[in-house]
Amino acid sequence: MNETSAIKKASTTFYKEHTLLTSKFWWNVVKILTIIAPLALFLPFVRFDSIAGKKGYVISGFHFLIGTHGLDAKFSSEGLNPAPQIITTAVFLVIGLIFVLLIRRNKPSFLAVPISIVIILFSYITASMATWLVKSGARLMIGVQLLMLIEFIIIISTILAVVLNRVSARTGAFKSHLAMFSMLAPGIIYLLIFNYLPMPGILLAFKRYRVFTRDVLENFFRSEWVALENFRFLFSSPDALMITRNTVLYNITFMILGLIASVSLAIIISEIPNRRLAKIYQTTYFLPYFLSWMIVAYLGFALFNYDLGVLNNILKKLGMEPIDWYMEPKYWPFIFVIANLWKYTGNGSIVYIATIAGFDTEIYEAAAIDGANKWQQTMYLTVPMLVPMMTLLTILAVGRMFNADLGMFLSLPMGSGPLRSVSNVIDLYVFNSLRGGSNMGFPAAAALYQSIVGFILILTTNTIVRKINPDNALF
Repeated sequence: MNETSAIKKASTTFYKEHTLLTSKFWWNVVKILTIIAPLALFLPFVRFDSIAGKKGYVISGFHFLIGTHGLDAKFSSEGLNPAPQIITTAVFLVIGLIFVLLIRRNKPSFLAVPISIVIILFSYITASMATWLVKSGARLMIGVQLLMLIEFIIIISTILAVVLNRVSARTGAFKSHLAMFSMLAPGIIYLLIFNYLPMPGILLAFKRYRVFTRDVLENFFRSEWVALENFRFLFSSPDALMITRNTVLYNITFMILGLIASVSLAIIISEIPNRRLAKIYQTTYFLPYFLSWMIVAYLGFALFNYDLGVLNNILKKLGMEPIDWYMEPKYWPFIFVIANLWKYTGNGSIVYIATIAGFDTEIYEAAAIDGANKWQQTMYLTVPMLVPMMTLLTILAVGRMFNADLGMFLSLPMGSGPLRSVSNVIDLYVFNSLRGGSNMGFPAAAALYQSIVGFILILTTNTIVRKINPDNALF
């Protein structure tokens, strides 16, 4: 028995002290690799079998950086310039050093992940530009491969460091959460592939993108750099103010009314004593969420059609003049708000219903004994206890302030031109620009503008909430 206890104690001690299971170990890996990564620029990046009269010519990342690769004429003849990409790589290497070594110190942060992804992609773009220069007889060398490998390990180590740090801070256990981490893995992989890896698309906002061939890299390399010209065009256009105004005002309205409607519906359903009836109501309100906006648009057409629409038939029977709904912009802000509430309120209430289900019923019993009626219990118990969840979801909603529901604004107006002034939002502008086959730099600039402002809004809102009540902040 004593021997068994000693073995268990030794195993527990090993588990607690084993460096591979600590956040500090992995964050130290990040720091060490962040110091090593810039050295990869001095290693060979590309080797040419034959180029510009030279045989077996090798170029390092440092040659690209300081412009001594000796292939200026060759790059210029193809309309290429590797300098912006490799300079961006070097800048982010420096940012990574400052961030990891000086700012964060021993506290890991996910912000090291996008820094590494930018380094990987920009270094690869630079090297690919050189290999594309000769179409054949060129290959990537150890410098760019090592740099990409180092940054990839930094990404994985950062994720491990942050996760272990948070788990240790909150529960002090890691092994018991392996199942949870396994379930999180697909989501993390999805985010890396579909949210982080497409980040080089940001560069399109600074190019006059043209399609020359079927090769995407060739189109990108040959397209002209225009700096902030696309942004200048966007903000000088009369559409800029209109799409920004529409997007922001609609989202503020949706956010406020949606919060009130979702919380109210959740409280009402939670107060229904018959659980089977409550589930029927909840399902009924939730079903519209699964309907495509295209289907909703045709339902709306059945209501708003001038000749055969239900609303105009009612107006005629009441002795009133029918309304050409698709030619009257003044009605559509209200139609969009009603459609949004109808479709999303049921889905939005689910989180609040689940939160209310976790409240201690003894609190309500004590309030009832003290003479509080249902209204007082709702206003002074339920709503205050829902405030943390309401705050969290509101912060996330503020971050999407510049993201509009493309399906709704595209489908409901049925392509009516007169409704453009009240239906054109940033997402629809980007979609129409891409569909029209115009310079992709314009919609890319609009999308980047949308993302930056949304990011600033969510940071600002979270900072304000953290100052007022740190427990309700997102981070």
